[in-house]
Amino acid sequence: MVLLASRYRRGPPAKVLMLITALDEQVCPEVLIVQMDPRIKYLASFIRENYHRKLTLTEMAGTVNLSPWRLCHLFKESMQISPQRFLTRVRLEHARKLLATEFLMVKEVMNRVGMSDASAFARSFKEAYGVTPNEFKSTPKSQHSKRERKTSAKAG
Repeated sequence: MVLLASRYRRGPPAKVLMLITALDEQVCPEVLIVQMDPRIKYLASFIRENYHRKLTLTEMAGTVNLSPWRLCHLFKESMQISPQRFLTRVRLEHARKLLATEFLMVKEVMNRVGMSDASAFARSFKEAYGVTPNEFKSTPKSQHSKRERKTSAKAG
């Protein structure tokens, strides 16, 4: 991170952080050389483990002993995204995986990932993946990997 911090005035861009987050889940944490506030790393892990629960900003802030305002500031500074949007992103990733691999109704998937508003879920899913959850579920499984490559290319 020393190298990254010297290159970017406000920290590394979101793409770099997403890559680091993906690596963090797959590689030993000792391999990562990124310096991030340990409270933010802990909270990101906490969100990944508890995405299915109703998490409020106050609860998230309490887990790392920060005020909600300070948590939002530090989290956004480190991750380039708010804690609430990060939670939604994690939920949508899990929903996509469930829709692609399990024989579940969209409503059940929505409930399993901790979302309660069907219209907000559908809107967020479509914004993230370009199709509604029902459309995603009805496409053949062989096309899911193609769609994932397209959406990751758009994000990149």
